[in-house]
Amino acid sequence: MYFIWKDRRSKATPRELSGQGRHTIRLSVLSYNEGNYNFSDEIEIKILQNTIRNRRLWVIDRGIYGLLWNDVQRKKEQYPAKREVDEKKELQKCMYFSQMCRDTYRSSFFERKLKDGM
Repeated sequence: MYFIWKDRRSKATPRELSGQGRHTIRLSVLSYNEGNYNFSDEIEIKILQNTIRNRRLWVIDRGIYGLLWNDVQRKKEQYPAKREVDEKKELQKCMYFSQMCRDTYRSSFFERKLKDGM
């Protein structure tokens, strides 16, 4: 936990954080709460790249949802949009990846989100 706090306070770039594995993932979660969505997106994309490179499919749905969540928060707080996103399609992608990995909890979570909306 010390390393996560130190990296977050030093505003380390995703390039400096690459290769730190789980520390990078936890740092991206901490960035969501600070409203620093661009930095969080950079880290989330780095996590997705490493996830695909290492063939860890069970993390992809979380990465896609993290990017979607940032986009929805930007819209709520009236920050300029980084990209145009179809929330329904993104949630369907998340649901398909979670079903492919047989993660029933996450799959039902995404189904509820599809029905109720973000």
